[in-house]
Amino acid sequence: YINAGKDIEKSLSIKPNSVAYGLKATLYLREGKYHEAIENATNAIELNPQYMKCYEVRGRAKAGEEDYFGALKDATKAISLRSNYAKSYEVMGMAHMGLKDYPSAVSDYKKAAELFKKDGDRKNYKKMKKFVKLCRKRIKI
Repeated sequence: YINAGKDIEKSLSIKPNSVAYGLKATLYLREGKYHEAIENATNAIELNPQYMKCYEVRGRAKAGEEDYFGALKDATKAISLRSNYAKSYEVMGMAHMGLKDYPSAVSDYKKAAELFKKDGDRKNYKKMKKFVKLCRKRIKI
């Protein structure tokens, strides 16, 4: 990631662009630097309001900062731009879980699981099924 970060910085110094900001946001998200991820995803969205992936990344970072309403808003926007993107439903589930709206989280994670399965992503499919079970347990408590 170190070289990727340097390449992204070089690209942004030449000409700010949504793709470079989006990549930078993703790198920060992976490092757990949520504030920086949000800032860079926002820069990308300002340059390209249709950049669906950046709404998903920003929503995930907001969930990491426990801004669940902000995460929900970004996930909803991402889904409005591309309704078959599993990771956006995952973020929606994270937000609903954070808000302790477990029935909605179950629905979100089930939809994410369905889309991951359709995409052949067995690892994330299993992960979403585990979250469905966890949320169902919390409903029963």
